[in-house]
This record gives sequence, C-alpha cells and structure tokens, in this order.
Amino acid sequence: MISNHFPLSALIKDRTLILTWDIETQSQELGEFAEVLDLNHNVFMICMTLHWKDDPKLIKQICLVDVEIGAKSENVFKRKGKNTNEEGTVWGSGEKVEEEEEYLGGLIKIKITVEDDFYSSFLKLLGCVPIDVRVCLKKHFPKAEVEKEEAKKDPSPSTARKMREVANYCIIDALCCQELMVKPNIINDYREVASIAYVFDSHYHANGMKVRNLLDAYAFKRDILFNTRVCKHIEKGKYFGAYVYPPKKGIETRRPVTGLDFASLYPSLIMAYNLSSDKIILTKREANIAQNNGNILHKIEFPFNNRTIQAWSVRHDNQFEKKGLYPVVLENLYEKKAELKMRLATLGKKKLQLGKIISSAKKRGKRTPESLISEYSTICFDYALTDLKQRALKVYMNTFYGEAENSKSSIFLRELAGGITSAGKYNLSFVAEFVTKKGFGIKYGDTDSLYLTCPEKYYEKCNGAFSRKELSKEGYWTEMVEITMNVMKSLRDQVNAYLRIKSGTSCLKLAYEEVLFPVCFAGKKKYFGVPHEEEAMDMNNTRSIHKIVKDTLREAQNKEWDFNKFIIMGTWKPKKKNLCNNRFMKRMRERNERIPDPSERFSYVVVKGLPLYNKEGRKKPHRIGDFMEYTDIAKEQNMEIDINYYLGITVAMCVCFINEDDSFQLPPSDKIMQTDIMEKEIDEYSQKKAKNCLKKYIKSLQ
Repeated sequence: MISNHFPLSALIKDRTLILTWDIETQSQELGEFAEVLDLNHNVFMICMTLHWKDDPKLIKQICLVDVEIGAKSENVFKRKGKNTNEEGTVWGSGEKVEEEEEYLGGLIKIKITVEDDFYSSFLKLLGCVPIDVRVCLKKHFPKAEVEKEEAKKDPSPSTARKMREVANYCIIDALCCQELMVKPNIINDYREVASIAYVFDSHYHANGMKVRNLLDAYAFKRDILFNTRVCKHIEKGKYFGAYVYPPKKGIETRRPVTGLDFASLYPSLIMAYNLSSDKIILTKREANIAQNNGNILHKIEFPFNNRTIQAWSVRHDNQFEKKGLYPVVLENLYEKKAELKMRLATLGKKKLQLGKIISSAKKRGKRTPESLISEYSTICFDYALTDLKQRALKVYMNTFYGEAENSKSSIFLRELAGGITSAGKYNLSFVAEFVTKKGFGIKYGDTDSLYLTCPEKYYEKCNGAFSRKELSKEGYWTEMVEITMNVMKSLRDQVNAYLRIKSGTSCLKLAYEEVLFPVCFAGKKKYFGVPHEEEAMDMNNTRSIHKIVKDTLREAQNKEWDFNKFIIMGTWKPKKKNLCNNRFMKRMRERNERIPDPSERFSYVVVKGLPLYNKEGRKKPHRIGDFMEYTDIAKEQNMEIDINYYLGITVAMCVCFINEDDSFQLPPSDKIMQTDIMEKEIDEYSQKKAKNCLKKYIKSLQ
C-alpha cells in the first residue's frame, strides 16, 4: 500500500538530522543598541535550523536572543540581567561558568593546505559530530574567502527596530549552512571516508592523517608496531619526473586518436609490486639473504641528488600472508570502489532510461506521472551519492603515494615513493614499446596515459570505399571512428593480458577512455577534440584549421557584441605582483573610488583611451592597467570597449592550433644544438610567427 504512494527508496533514506546555526553578536562599543544597560554587556543572538541530512528544506527554525522583545510598537530590546528570573542564566562578560566549561570543545588545528592551518572551536554535544561549514568550504575553495575589512573598521549602528532584520539574516545564514553542505555533497563525502578511516570527525583532518590512521588500524590487526614519529633533518631533493612523450602538436584530421590510461596507476603499482614500508629492503646484504630464502624481489632504482638510490621489495606471489600493509589496505579499498562503480553503472543506465521517457513525454506534450518523476529524482540522487562515494575513495587511495613522499609525514619513506614513480615510468615505457611494435603510433604520452593512432592497414577497406565515392566524407570519418573503437578495445585487452603475465598480477590494467576525432594537441596536457566514447558522433566539417581560425577572428571583428561579454572578473591581492591590477587600483585610489577588500573579486572591462605621456612629453608604453575600468563606471559613462585587446586574447588561443604549420617553423639553416632547450625555442619561434600572421589578418579586416 505504501509503495503505491511513495518510492521504497524514500523510506530507507538516511534520516540523519542536521542542526545548523549562525550567531550574531554586538556590543555597545561596536555600535549602539537601544536600551543596553551596561557598556560591558553584549547582545547575543543564535538562530538554528533543523534538516534531514540531504535536504536543504528546513523542518524547524529557532531564534534565541539574550534580550527581551517588548510588546510595544517601538519593539524595544532589553537585556536580561544575570539571574534576574527563573527562565535561565545569562553569563556576564569575561566570566567563566562551570556549565560553559563543560560544553566547550576548545580549539582544534585543521589543515587547509600544506601551508595554511585553521583553528576551529566548537561545542561538545553528546551524540553529535560538529562540522564547521567555513572550514569545509575553505578546504574546497581555499582562495575564495573574503575578509570584509570595511565591516570591521566602520560597523553600522543597529537599533531595536533593526534587530528583527538581524534575526532574519541570522536565520538565512543558518539555512545557507545546510544549502552549502548539501549542494557539493560535503557531508556524504566526509562520512564515506570517515567510515573507512576510523576518524569520526574526518572533516577536521587532511587526507594524509586519515591514511595514517587507517594504516595504524590495519597494523594493529596484524600485530605490527606502527611508528608515529616524524623524522627531522631529512635531505631535500626532487624525484625524477614521470615519463613523457612530447605531443605531436597541431590538428589531426586524418586519423582518430585514442586515449588509453592506467586505472589508478599508483595504487595499482603498490598492489602489484608489494610496495609497502614493511616489505622494503634497504641494503644489498639483506636483499641477498631474502633471495636465498626463496623470496622473489622487485628491484627499485632511481636517481636522486646526483646519485642512484637502490632498494628492493619482496614480491607477494599472490599469497595473502606475503602481502604488505599498503597493498592489503588498498585492495580492500579497491574492492569497495569496484562495488560502488558497478552500482553506479546500473543506476546510470536506469537514470538514462527514465530521463529519455520523461523527455519524450514532454516533447509529445503528455503529462508525466508523479510516480515516474519521483522515481527519477530518487535515481538521480542515488546516482550522485554513489558517484561521490567512489570519487572520495579514489582521492583517498591516491593519497597513499602522497604520504609516502611527504617528508613531514610519519610514514615517509623515500625508497617507497621512488619505487612507485620508477615502476610507473617502467610500465608506461613498456606499454609504449609493446604498442609501437604492433604498428600503433604515439601522439602523446604522460605519466599514466598514451594517445595512440591505429596502423593504416585497418583503414584499407573504408579508404577504398571512400576513393570509389561509396562513402561521403562524413560517412568516411564515422566509419574510421567505429573501426578505431573496435581496434583499440582489442589492443587494450592484449596489453592487459601481457601486463598480467609480466607483473604476475591482475592489478595493472589499461582502461579505454575515448576516441578523439578531430583532435588538436597544443602542448603538454593541452589538447582539444571531439570525444566519441560509446559510439561515433556525427561530424560535419570540411574546413581546414586555418579556415576555422580566420573565420573565428572575422566573426569576432564584425559581430555586434553585448557589453556583458567583455566583463572580466579579477581578484584583488595586494601582496601579489600583478602589475595590471596593482596599476588599476593605484588609479582608483587617486580617483577616490572604492578599493576591494583583499581577496575580494571585482569586475572590469578594458576600454579605449588616448595615448598617455610623461612629464617630458614622451609617449608612455601602452599598459593594460591604465585602461581598465570598473564595469558599472564604464556602463554609466558609455565608454568604448577596446575590441583589439579582446581579439589579442583570442589570437593567443588560436595560435596554439596553427603554429605547427610548416610556414611558421625555423628555417633549416638555424641550428639549435642543445636538445633540452630545442623544443622550447622552436615552439616560441613558431608561436611568434603564427601570432604575427593572425595580427596582419585582423588589420586587413579593419
């Protein structure tokens, strides 16, 4: 009977209650309140809202103040004196009360970033986990907080009548706490990791602390003594970087490019090679003893500070009793993540199916049943929650390597961290060698991924059909993408089989990401393309990349633009050497315009202006900071936008797509002897030539 009216999942939702609150205080010293009887007295207001964990809609709202609200029309607020009646006790300024001491939790040091700590205080409430919303959001957006200095320097005086407004804002702030926590799913994220790491107040701690805590718990189960001391005077230096195949820059419209990457590379390497501090051997003598006892060893070797560091790890041979602490913990986390991903795939299919049904009904103008909409909403929520949990686990698993290389961590071990990175380099180069021997081309490779092109033999059939005009160009491209998908999936399976034989485990796996076509590689970690994941997408473009770039610039030059399209957001950071912003703010001070608070964002546009001259009458160089204007002032005074400045930004982006053209390359006579700077110099030269070419084209349009 109940299931006919409500989806079953609605009845089994997490019914954790969330109590949020916001506090407003003010004293006579900071601004005048009506009827405050003593200069030392403070007005205190706390507004609370009660919610279900995943619902921003409030169940109850409460406002408590330590002043009386009079019944008269002037709504006078009178402060309750200490012990004046039986309603309760109000503590005086600076007094310590036993009840207060009992519930104060004191200060907790919270790691926001590597350099930044935050101290939070909270109330100890039985059965409750305190969550500081400000701390949570500082972790997610560490540079987004703004300190309103103006509010501190010039507080606006409040009156009794305005206290109702204060109460209203206080309630809104309390409600915003819940909304901010629900929207990015912060509580669910923390609860998922907390349930694994045995840290109930996980939101107070950096991921590294959670890793150490979990390893400590597993060490206790296995009767291993776990060291919590941090070593001092550790030698500083950098590890050898990841293996990189420089990108073949430029547009690729001839053949599709496929991305293959290792699934969770560093955690997988730890599990495959038994890389764990309790299984690492640091001396050759101990390694020989272990080998003579029948153990198979994995050699670790990497350069560090002009010397070669060597170590060995004992292979586990897929026997549980031989597995180290790190691999055991990561395997358990991996299994939980795999279960979540399977559930996510099921929910994703159902979400897509229901979404299509609802969308189809809307297009036909038919009414969608409430039960279907309710079920779809539930599926969407479950999908988002499951996705968040598996992402939290992924981040948590990747933190294990970070802790191994963190010299300030109690589990720091250079040989372990270097063993992970060197194993990653070896496996990427090994896979690259495997695929190139099979005729596949490498367009780009970095750390844990390769971008490949198929051998020409796979396209012979569709090449013939296209040359006989049996296929249109769009049909030919679609056929190539479909062929590439099938070939790359087969290659992935071959590589994984070979990795399984080579490593002796099934931990290392290449995952098929997507086929990109067309695609443009502009630099390391900079590429743009049309992704084809499950099936070939429609493509309808016959223009060259040069034609596309010139068409884009011509449209930008001739288009009637909306003023709002030119607005740029900046952040005022007085201590940072941003010459444009610093010069702009200097001009605004001279004009007595408002200066933003440190870290506050502001909007501006770049406008046209007459050339500037110095005292000697010489023309000053054109500096952007001299022509920046606040958005509202530029609108009010109808200032003309400097379209050439914005076109210059567009040109810089367009250059990345065409600078590999032969016409922009160094002539053969120019030789660069040092290979380490060769790529950089060639790139700078080609970009400069391409930029000049596009600037000339823009001038020809004017």
